Amino acid sequence: MPILPTHKTTIEYLEHCRVQAADERLVYVKRKEALEQHFAIPYGNTSVLLLGPGTSITQQAARLAASQGMLIGFCAGGATPIYLAALNEYREPEYLQKWYPLWENPVSRLAIAKHWQKVRAELVCKVWLKLDGVEINCREIADNFLARVAAAADTQGVLIAEAWFAKQLYALLSRHFSTQFTRQPKALDLTNQFLDNGNYLAYGLAACSLWILGIPHSLPVLHGKTRRGALVFDLADLVKDAAIMPNAFLAVANKENESQFRRRALATLDEIKALKCLFAELTAACNGDINPTDQPSA
Repeated sequence: MPILPTHKTTIEYLEHCRVQAADERLVYVKRKEALEQHFAIPYGNTSVLLLGPGTSITQQAARLAASQGMLIGFCAGGATPIYLAALNEYREPEYLQKWYPLWENPVSRLAIAKHWQKVRAELVCKVWLKLDGVEINCREIADNFLARVAAAADTQGVLIAEAWFAKQLYALLSRHFSTQFTRQPKALDLTNQFLDNGNYLAYGLAACSLWILGIPHSLPVLHGKTRRGALVFDLADLVKDAAIMPNAFLAVANKENESQFRRRALATLDEIKALKCLFAELTAACNGDINPTDQPSA
């Protein structure tokens, strides 16, 4: 029996190896001098396979991965990952048919956007307080944020509250790690680089959950309706502040390299069951479990 997507391992990350098929198994091969080692990849239990520097994949291996609905990403050199999904694996229309009427209705879009911000804030509070090396209590900031979200009359108001929340979290981490920091995507300092690269792990999980459910990336509830892939960003925001942001600062403080940071971030995403969370929130919205009259509260 196939493993349910919500119960799969989130992301498998590989470097300096060749991914190939062997006897209907997916394996990666590492060479050290004359020694060649083969390691099995549980492709039926993996949602996203990230191939880092020095990796390649054979056509047959890609077919095996696609047969289990695995998303493959190439992320060598620290650049933006390129995600590949099998277009011949047609998705069921059930969730698209449920999502589209919600997306057309401004009231339901706003309700979902507000609910997701509550999920986001609660996850930040839970993870940051328990994460070794961080252990920050951000309850006061989260409560203030939720009050701003509840008071928002439209999605623009939610976006303004979201920007305030992110700014406060960055300031909190900067003080905790005694460092000067300004968030600038594509900046050259390590913290910004780790944040850029780590956020794409969350984007990959969001894209994977949407693809499996058959919901297009271009039907967002919060980010711009004309922005490509905006629903991916909406969904990734639920987990990236909790799992990526603190680990980026922690990795820089520990003088870790990109691979070490990525493994740290992946471990946190696994620990919080990020993919399961994204599936749960999407399906809850589609099934009408988010009440438009409910408001986030501090």
